[in-house]
Amino acid sequence: MTPNKEEKISIDFYHEVVKTKLLHSEQFVPWSNGNMEGVYRKLIFSRNSLLGEVSQYCSEDYVIWKHNYPDDYQNICNKWKGNTMTFLTRFIFLHPSSPFSCKRKAILLGFRGYVDLIICPFPLPEQNLNQKEIRDMVPLLIEK
Repeated sequence: MTPNKEEKISIDFYHEVVKTKLLHSEQFVPWSNGNMEGVYRKLIFSRNSLLGEVSQYCSEDYVIWKHNYPDDYQNICNKWKGNTMTFLTRFIFLHPSSPFSCKRKAILLGFRGYVDLIICPFPLPEQNLNQKEIRDMVPLLIEK
């Protein structure tokens, strides 16, 4: 889904997110960038062999509950350059009315990793519980 420039809205789901497991998870730390607010986690994966570690790569997740839509979405899409050693970065923008969508963008032809820009309806409707792009996040985004 490409955001429509005409439907600019300011979104703040903090009071709803407090009721979920997301803020109480030890995996995440608070994160902000400009007027965006949310939480962040970094997962490190490593490949091992008999001789030791062969490779290591990281995945980063940003769950953003306060943002200006679509301006912040477009800003991340156009300006995000990735982080060193990060293979995949997911930005999950919580949205009150847009349907679920996921856009993958390669950074430097994929040599610098990929960015997933995800629009996630919140609170989660039943049909989104099986979206493969956020399957690991669903348990954290439902009420305790």
